[in-house]
Order: sequence, then structure tokens, then C-alpha cells
Amino acid sequence: KWANAGNLLKRNISLVDLYKIEEFWDISLNESSGEGLLARDVDDLPINFYRLPKLAKLFLTPKSLESLGSGIGLIQSLRVLGVRGCGSIPPEIGRLSSLENIKFSHGSVEDIPVELAELGKLRSLELNHNRISFVPNFIGGMTSLWTLDLSCNRIDSLPDSIIADNAIKDLLLEDNQLYELPRFPKKLGR
Repeated sequence: KWANAGNLLKRNISLVDLYKIEEFWDISLNESSGEGLLARDVDDLPINFYRLPKLAKLFLTPKSLESLGSGIGLIQSLRVLGVRGCGSIPPEIGRLSSLENIKFSHGSVEDIPVELAELGKLRSLELNHNRISFVPNFIGGMTSLWTLDLSCNRIDSLPDSIIADNAIKDLLLEDNQLYELPRFPKKLGR
């Protein structure tokens, strides 16, 4: 089920009140989707928001949100997390063992936290249009990761582990500062 923004707003249900609504399996806070709760100019999410017990998909497109805060680690049911325009990836994200897809795009993210290595179900990691200059070695050891999108960052080199025998099939690196690419396995798409 998706929470319909129009219906929620007509009933005067606010973001703060959402934690009381347990029947929502998916809630989208995406300005562009037409579905979900419309959230504009969000600077911080209330702690009660993180207590939504059945939240599986979360998409945020705030105008200014430096960080999701440590409460994000409380949403154990979360499978998909998409954030546009955020300043950092909180280390608490490593507690979300059900996460399959993560997208932090069009922000000012500079670092990839080592806690992502704990996400054994993660299939897609999209960190495009940020300020990342360093790709840590643990990325190459993420055995369930199929898609890695690091396009439009400041990356000038890749760790050798990225070409190791891992699950990555789609590696997107365009618009970085790479001068030389390693020899990639044939399993990667062209």
C-alpha cells in the first residue's frame, strides 16, 4: 500500500502523526511521485518518524537536510532508502539488515561509511552526483552488490578490490576524475 499524499493532507495528517499509523507498509516522502506524503523544506525528521514499524520504502527529497540522524537505524523493516540532497550517510544505516537498495544522490556526501559493509542483502548502491573522492576497499567485498553507481563524483582512483570476484554487474563511473581504469572482468556490462 502507498500512503496517498492528497488523502493524508485532506485528513490533516502530518509527518509527526504518521508514527501512529501502523497499517502503512510503504510511505513515500517524494515531491515528484504524486504518491506518498509531500514533505517540503524538511530540516530534520522527528524521532517518532523512525518508529514506523512496517516502513519498507522511504524516499526523501528535502530542500535542506544535512543528515538523516541516528534514528534511521531504528527502521529495521526498511528495504529501500532513497535520499536526494543530503550531506552525509549516517553510520547507523549499517543496522538496517533488510536494506536491498540505497540511493543518496545530488547531495554533498563525501564519505562512504564502513558500516555499509554490514548490509548483506544490499543489491544496489547509488551514490551519484555527490562529492565522493575515495572508494573504500570494503565495497569490493560486498558479495550481494549487483549495481554500484558512483557517477558524477570526484573519484580519481579505484581500489583493486572493486575488480575482485564479487557480484557487481553494473558499475557506473562516468563524470569522475579517473585517468586510468583497471582491467575489469567480462561480467560487467558495457
